[in-house]
Amino acid sequence: MEQNLLFPHIGVVTDIRRDAPDVKTFRVNAIGGGKCFEHIPGQCAMLSIPGKGEAMFSITSSPTNREYMEFSIKKCGCLTTWLHLIEVGQELTIRGPYGNGFPVDTEFAGKDLVFVAGGIGLAPLRSVINYIRDNRDKYGTVDIVYGSRSKDDLVDYPEITNEWMKEPGFNVHLTIDRPQDGWDGHVGFVPNYVKELNFDTSKTVVMCGPPIMIKFTLAGLNEQGFSPEQVWTTMELRMKCGIGKCGRCNIGSKYVCKDGPVFSFAELDELPPFAEWRLPQFFLYLLGFALVGIYWGGSREIQPLYQAAFNLNMVAMGAGVIQGLSLMSYVMDRFRVGKVMRICLYAFVLLGGVLMQILAFTGLFDMLFDYRRRFGQKKS
Repeated sequence: MEQNLLFPHIGVVTDIRRDAPDVKTFRVNAIGGGKCFEHIPGQCAMLSIPGKGEAMFSITSSPTNREYMEFSIKKCGCLTTWLHLIEVGQELTIRGPYGNGFPVDTEFAGKDLVFVAGGIGLAPLRSVINYIRDNRDKYGTVDIVYGSRSKDDLVDYPEITNEWMKEPGFNVHLTIDRPQDGWDGHVGFVPNYVKELNFDTSKTVVMCGPPIMIKFTLAGLNEQGFSPEQVWTTMELRMKCGIGKCGRCNIGSKYVCKDGPVFSFAELDELPPFAEWRLPQFFLYLLGFALVGIYWGGSREIQPLYQAAFNLNMVAMGAGVIQGLSLMSYVMDRFRVGKVMRICLYAFVLLGGVLMQILAFTGLFDMLFDYRRRFGQKKS
């Protein structure tokens, strides 16, 4: 019987562990035990706390785990902050599964695999990795390249060191961005580390992480001879409603929630280059309404209005950041900025709070004024 994706199941949090300073993993069971529904690796679920909000998250546990589902969640907004405050025993609603998942029983079967992850990007890949561990005879060797800002930010570190590193046929390569006391492993960014490891081009690559990491890792893989058909990624962060109705996750003619979130880069090659992405002006107007709502809700102590307006403001600013990064990519393409300098500029902007806000507002106004068209006319 086909599941109704709009029907919420009631789940209960039965365990919470802290995997990084800003990441917690929540174990969720159905009322009475077991899982709320079945899924395949790479699929997502909509988690909701009534009265607080809902959002899409990757299911990080393997479908071979019949007892519970897990979600690794980074605190980065209003809902995730609430989730980080809940305790064992909290009930929540869960809908799904959403998306197509990774082709573990078709494209990946019998292949040597390389997993490349950065930061919380390991979470969507964890379900695939543990699925392969439980079906070991169906796959070849497995290499895992995983990096984060520091050792403390490595998600699932105990599982990595105590289980994955001891798994036959598994090779785990960890790296952190900068030197740290007590760390004797590799130091450097993930894209450079992948190039250093120089994997055989017969392998299949699965990636998830920050867009900047994926961009430069993919460029390095292309230089080494990997074809777009060999490289896969997931774009679940763009998913909103999950059923293709809201239109927020579209990239070109594709909807991430219906056609993805898992894509090979051969499929993504059909989409516009990142430097040509343009989001609708709707987000600029949304910001205006959100700011009015924040003012009215805050000054008149109308908490529901303030909370709703604050969430809309976060959505609009997030869209502004994406548009701003696309504009940055366009400008750097025009001036032929090198890869190392690009990484430094992206990091400088994204790690600076004020600069990222400026980037977001620039992106929002670019939706209205189309700076790329004006810049192109001036160059002509």
